[in-house]
Order: sequence, then C-alpha cells, then structure tokens
Amino acid sequence: MRKLHQIILSGVVAPCKTSPPGILRKLHVIQIPVIYNKHPRSPVDSTSYTLLHYKNKSLLKKIYRRLKKEHLQKSHIDELVDTQSQTYQAYCSLVRLYKINVINNRYLKERNISGLHTLSEMLNTIIED
Repeated sequence: MRKLHQIILSGVVAPCKTSPPGILRKLHVIQIPVIYNKHPRSPVDSTSYTLLHYKNKSLLKKIYRRLKKEHLQKSHIDELVDTQSQTYQAYCSLVRLYKINVINNRYLKERNISGLHTLSEMLNTIIED
C-alpha cells in the first residue's frame, strides 16, 4: 500500500511537459535527411538543381519568418535559458533550420538531385498546417 501512495504522489508532483505548438513540434521531431549522391555525374541539367535549391531556400526563409513572427516577437531574456519555454524551443528550431540550409547548399554543390527532392518534401510537410 505504501508503494502505491508513492507512485500516485510522484505522478502528481512531477511537472508535466507541455507540448510545443504546431511548427515547433514539427521541427523538433523531424529527421533531417542525409542522402548520399548515388549518381554524381547524372545528366540532369543545372537549372533543375538550382530551381530545387532556390525552392528549398525560400521555404526555409518562410519557416524562419513564421517562427520569428509567432514565437520571438514578445519573448523575454529569461525565456532563453528556460528549456520549457517556447522561446527556447524556437531558437532550437532556428538552429535546426540553419543545419537544413547547410545541407541544402551541400546538395547543390554535390549536384545531389535526390537529396534536394527529399529536403523539399520534408520542408513542405513542415509548412503544411
């Protein structure tokens, strides 16, 4: 009986983690795809690489602006170090977006069309509401 009270008490006292809203949750759980270039000398023209890279870059900017508008406009300095705050989670999401941008640039440099396509699909799932 004593153990039962301890279990119930620990369940009541333990803080509940609030789940972050929409876009933060998506950016937190998404896996950044790393696709190796299977065909480094593929005959796809350079405009398709550039077009996909530009599309991915514009989607990244759109997500970046949305994060700033929704989560960073009214933030306080104290929220930067509070790991449960939306401001902290938004800054972590901005770091993930930076990593995705670096991978996007790398895929363009390597002429990795499958990687650019995969990034585009992933970014579109983040944008969708």
